[in-house]
Amino acid sequence: IIQDHWMAHFTRPVSTTTTNTSPDKLNVFLKECLGVGCLKGFKYFELYLRGREELLVTLETPVTPDGPSQLNPASPMPFLKSTGHKFSRDGPAPASPAASEMEKMGMNPVFLIGAYTRYQTPYVWLRSNHSATVERYLGKSLPQDAPVELKSGTKWKANEEVHAWDFVEEIVSLLPPPLMKNPFEIDFVKLDEMPALERTLVSAGLIHFLKKLMLRKPQYKDKMMEDILLLMDVHFNVLQTALPPK
Repeated sequence: IIQDHWMAHFTRPVSTTTTNTSPDKLNVFLKECLGVGCLKGFKYFELYLRGREELLVTLETPVTPDGPSQLNPASPMPFLKSTGHKFSRDGPAPASPAASEMEKMGMNPVFLIGAYTRYQTPYVWLRSNHSATVERYLGKSLPQDAPVELKSGTKWKANEEVHAWDFVEEIVSLLPPPLMKNPFEIDFVKLDEMPALERTLVSAGLIHFLKKLMLRKPQYKDKMMEDILLLMDVHFNVLQTALPPK
């Protein structure tokens, strides 16, 4: 049953042809990647910009009431089997092949969002121990550089409105839903560990970003507003302590 379910992840090919997307749309997406890629302090993921066209999304190990859940080294992505997301055998390859960077990745799941000019469409690739994950469930090997199909990518090709953070949100949604009520939840423990100046700048950036997301009225807007209010407290408290006494 598990093998049949995983086989479905590879049945539908991803088109490698360029779309009629205008270069301006891709440039806006790249600017969004730059903006969101500079942010830190999220609870469920970390972002890392690698050049102009690549954004790495590292999912944090989910924490349960019994403590951090341990990801099986032979299968770092056990939750992919129940999400309905698919890989494509015939999809385009990223500019940085998996074979050249797999050893650099830790045990947490890592995804690459690549918005390459030659494709004119953002694609997403799994970068952490992909072959081991696939072989565990399919009993066969598949290309390491097969992209993951996401609804955000489908909307992009249909010329619907989609943003860089939509791709990030969909990737983060691969985490077990019971553990996540807000994909962009802030980890205030991380913020507290930052130096005062960095905490001021990071909190300001997060407030600006979350307020932008609030305009879309997501289903988790109440949780997001709670984080915005807490971030404002953090930001202004740091400013007060940093200001010289009168």
